[in-house]
Amino acid sequence: MFILYFNTCQIGLPIFLVPIGIFGLVGNGMVQIKNRIKRIFLPLILFSPVSPDLTFGI
Repeated sequence: MFILYFNTCQIGLPIFLVPIGIFGLVGNGMVQIKNRIKRIFLPLILFSPVSPDLTFGI
């Protein structure tokens, strides 16, 4: 694994891998934020007196 990394370093692959890694981190962050929003909003949606059409439209 380490040897493979050094070989790719010489070729210049990390230049392509770094943006993918950054986007991966941002993607994971977005997923976690969405999950937190769901945890907050799901009880509100389930127990809201408003019609389900309006709440699930969010």
